[in-house]
Amino acid sequence: MRDDFAGRAAPSVLIVDDTPANLELLAGILRERGYVPRPVPSGRLALAAARAEVPDLVLLDIRMPRMDGFEVCERLKADEALKHIPVIFITAAHDAEDKVRAFSLGAVDYVTKPFQVKEVQARVRAHLELHRLRLDLEESRQAIIQTTLDGFWTVSPLGLLLEVNATYCRMSGYSEAELLAMSIGDLEDVESAGITASHIQEIISRGEDRFETRHRRKDGSALDLEISVQYRRSGGGRFICFMRDIGPRKRDEERLRRNLAEKEALLRELFHRTRNNMQVIMSILAFEQDAVRNPQVSAVVKRTNSRILSMSMAHMKLFDAQDLSSIDLGDYARDLVEILTVDKSFPAERIRITTSIQPVAALIDVAVPFGLLFHELVSNAFLHAFPAGERGEVKVDLARTADGYVELQVRDDGVGFSEHFDFRRDGKLGSVLIHGLVTQLNGRLTLNSGGGLSCSVSFSDSHIERRV
Repeated sequence: MRDDFAGRAAPSVLIVDDTPANLELLAGILRERGYVPRPVPSGRLALAAARAEVPDLVLLDIRMPRMDGFEVCERLKADEALKHIPVIFITAAHDAEDKVRAFSLGAVDYVTKPFQVKEVQARVRAHLELHRLRLDLEESRQAIIQTTLDGFWTVSPLGLLLEVNATYCRMSGYSEAELLAMSIGDLEDVESAGITASHIQEIISRGEDRFETRHRRKDGSALDLEISVQYRRSGGGRFICFMRDIGPRKRDEERLRRNLAEKEALLRELFHRTRNNMQVIMSILAFEQDAVRNPQVSAVVKRTNSRILSMSMAHMKLFDAQDLSSIDLGDYARDLVEILTVDKSFPAERIRITTSIQPVAALIDVAVPFGLLFHELVSNAFLHAFPAGERGEVKVDLARTADGYVELQVRDDGVGFSEHFDFRRDGKLGSVLIHGLVTQLNGRLTLNSGGGLSCSVSFSDSHIERRV
C-alpha cells in the first residue's frame, strides 16, 4: 500500500550505505510506499547529494570507509541549510555507546540490522510526518513573525541577535544582515554595557519580563520600545522578544502633559484672579461702610464681607492645591472656623467652640456652596444662640459616612427655636441662603430644637462628574 501525500510531491529519502545490496533493498522498500529513494554509496557523496537537492529524510549506515555515518550526521547538523533534516541510523552496530552517540549527534531514530520491512516503513513514515509538521509549524511561525506589526528578535544568552523580522528592520533602519552581525548592546541606548548584561541575567532568572527601553536607529534617532521577552532554556537558551514602537504614544502623552500643565496654570490664574476680584469687592463695601457710618448698614456689610471671604477662601484653597479637581472640605472648614473666631466681635470669653472635623475630599463643584452653608450655620450659632450674653458651647462635626455621604452638624446649647418656628417661612437672608444652599447641594437639612439647636446637613457628591 502506498502512502497518500495529499497533493504534495512524494518525499525524497537519501539512503547512505556502502553495501550495494543494502541500498537496493532499502530503495525497494521505500518505492513500495511511494517515496523517492536516492541511494548513494559513501559519506562524501551523501553530503554532495544533500547539498545539491535537500532530501526530506536520511537513512544512514554507520560503518563505512573513509567517512563513517557519525561524521556524515555531524556535518549535516553543522550545515544551516541541512540541519533540520531528520536522520535515521540503520546499522548492524548494536553497542549502546553507538546508540548514545547517534542520538547525541541529532539522530531521530536508530534501527539495527537485520530489520523488519514494515518496521522500517513505519518509522520512515512517522518521522516524515513529524518532519512535515515541523516544517508547517515553522512556516506558520515565520508567517506570523514576518507579518506582525511588532518587531521580533531571538537573542542568545550573550545578547547576540539570532533572528530578526522585517518589522524591526523597518523600525531600526538596519538590514537583516546588519542586525544579525550585532548584539543588544549595539542597539540599546543605556549608560553602560553592564546594565544590559545585568538585565539579561535578571530575565534568565525570572524567565520573562516586560519593560520599556530606547534603541538607536541607524540614522541615530531614538526608537522608544515596549518589549515583552521570554527566556527558553532549550537548545542552549535563547530569548524570544516582541517589540512595540511606543514613540507615538509617548509623544501623545508628552503633548497631553504639556496641555494639562497649561490648563492647570490657567485654572490657577483663574482662581487667583477670582479671589483678587472678591477682595476688591470687599474693599469697596468696606469703603462704602465707612462713608455711610450707619450701624445697621455696617452690620450688613460685615456679614456680606464674611460670606464673600468664605467663597474667596475656596478659590485660595484650589489655587494652592495640587489636585485642581477636588478640595479637602475638612481643611476648608477648619480655616473658616478660625476666621470666624479671630474676629474682634466674637465673644471668646463666653462662647466655646469645639470641633470634630475629619478630612473630606470632595469635588470642586461643592466647595463654594459648602463654604457658604458652613459659614451661615456656624455664624448663626454665634449670633443667635446666646442673645442675652449667656455662656455656651458650639460643636461642629464634619465627616464622610461609610455610604459616601458628607455630613455636617452644628449644635449649640443656647436658646433654640420656639416650637412654632418654620425655618422655610422665616424670610431672613440667612435662612433663605441656608435653604437655597442645601437645595443646591441636593442635600437634606434636619433641625432639632431642645436644649439648644442642632442643624444637620447631609449630601452626596457621587453624582458629580470629575472633569479635571
